[in-house]
Amino acid sequence: MCNFAFSELSYIILTNVFGFFMNILLINLILYTVEERTIKRRKSIEDSLIYNFAMGFIENGHKVTVVALDDYRPTEEENLPFDIVYLKSWMPSIFKPDRLPYPKGLRKFLKENIDTYDMVISGEVFSMPSVLSAGICKEKLYVWQEMSFHQKTLHELVSKTWHNVIVPLLLRNTMIVARSEEARDFISQYCKNVAREIVCNGANAHELFPDEVSEDCFIIVSQLVERKNVKASIEQFAKFIKVPHFEHYRLLIIGYGDAEDSLKNLVEKLGVGENVHFLGRQSHKEMAVHLRHAKGLLINTFRDLNLLTIAEAIVSGTPVISNTEPDRMKYINDNHMGIARDNWDENDLVEVATNYESYHKACVMHRDEMTNVGCAKIMVDIHEKYNKKQ
Repeated sequence: MCNFAFSELSYIILTNVFGFFMNILLINLILYTVEERTIKRRKSIEDSLIYNFAMGFIENGHKVTVVALDDYRPTEEENLPFDIVYLKSWMPSIFKPDRLPYPKGLRKFLKENIDTYDMVISGEVFSMPSVLSAGICKEKLYVWQEMSFHQKTLHELVSKTWHNVIVPLLLRNTMIVARSEEARDFISQYCKNVAREIVCNGANAHELFPDEVSEDCFIIVSQLVERKNVKASIEQFAKFIKVPHFEHYRLLIIGYGDAEDSLKNLVEKLGVGENVHFLGRQSHKEMAVHLRHAKGLLINTFRDLNLLTIAEAIVSGTPVISNTEPDRMKYINDNHMGIARDNWDENDLVEVATNYESYHKACVMHRDEMTNVGCAKIMVDIHEKYNKKQ
C-alpha cells in the first residue's frame, strides 16, 4: 500500500472540525482497456481513468482508497497520493480479468473496513464487485454506470438475464450514477434510483487547459488499432486539404498500435505525407500541448463508449468532430462543442476550422463539468442530496 495524502490524525481532525471531508472507496478492477484479451502490464497507472477520478476527490479535500485487480498491477513501484489495494482474480478462466472479473477477497475486505468509508463507488451494474458490495455497503454504495447497451456475449443473453433478474433482486435500492445521457437512459429501464446528474470520465484539470492561441491543425489521439478506424479520419483530412485556403493544415496523430505501419502507407498513398505527422506515444503533458492548440479532435471509431479523449478535448477548449458511436455525442451537438454525425466529411472540417472561435468558447464554457475535479464534486453533491432524502 501507498501512503495516504493526509495522515490518519489530520483526516480525523479535519473531519470532526469541518465535517465535509470524506473517506471514499473506489472499486475499479479493470484499470485500462485491453486489446486481444491479453493484459499487458504497464509501468504506471497514472494515465488511467481511475487515477484521474481519485485525484479529483483528493483535490476536493477527500481521502481515497482504490481497489483494483492484481492483473493490472504496474511493473514498477509507485508512490501514489492514495491507497491502492490489489486483489487476485478468482477462477480467471471463467471470470475473465479483462471482461467480468471476480475479485478474490473483496467481500472480506469490505466487511472488515466498510465502517471507515463514507462513500463506496463501484463501476458498472453488470459487474461482480457491484453485486458483492450491494449486500454489505447498502446506502453507501453508488454504481458508476458506463454501459449504454447490452454486452453482446451470447447474443446479449447474459447481460439481459443479469439486468432483468440479478439487478431487481440485489441492486434495486442502489443509487446509480451514469457517465453519459445514453447510459442513464439505458440503465433507467432496470433501476429506479438513477441520478439525473451525469458524472463523465473527467479529464485532468491541471494538465489540460485552454489557450487563446490555436494552430492550423487537427489532431487524433488514439490507439492505432483497427477498432479505432483512424483510416477514415485520415481519408477525410486528405480531402479537406484539397479545399482552397486549407492546403497548409496539418494532422497530428498521437498514439501507437498494430495498425501504425498500414496507416503510414495510407498517408503516402494519398500523397499527404507533408501534412500528416505521426508523433507516437506521448505523455499526457506532451499530448496536452498539441491538443489545446488544435482546431479540432477527430474521431471515427467503430466501437467505443465513453472516450476520455472527448472530455480531454473539451477541457482543453478544443472542438470534437466525431461519428455517433461514442456516448455524449448529442450533448456535444446540443452545446455547440463540435460536430457529431456519422459519415462526417471534409465539409465538417471546413466548418469547424472556419468557425473555430465559437466552438472554442462553447468548450471553455462547459469545461468545468468535464474535469476530474468537477466530476468528483458532482458525485459528492449527489451523495449529499441522496442522503438528505433518506
